[in-house]
Amino acid sequence: MGVKDLTDIARRLRKHSTDTERHLWRHLRDRQINGFKFRRQQPVGRYVVDFVNFEKKVVVELDGEQHALDPGIRYVMNGSGLKGIRCCDSGITRYSVT
Repeated sequence: MGVKDLTDIARRLRKHSTDTERHLWRHLRDRQINGFKFRRQQPVGRYVVDFVNFEKKVVVELDGEQHALDPGIRYVMNGSGLKGIRCCDSGITRYSVT
């Protein structure tokens, strides 16, 4: 799968975000958390991650009932020096600050 394919997939995922992704993005966008810039549905290696901050090398993956963090993505994150945070969808909406 080429870079263009991943970019198209990322674009589609952004357009069809889940409620939880939209909820978290409202808090991560526009450098609202200590000035850190997050990107959403960003190609990283052969994968598209939910959210990433390249400055701090952090990936945030949301896991709904239908989604689990693919073991291959751990390899890509480790190879690029990124650290992953997995969050359960229900935890995001229940515990986030408004």
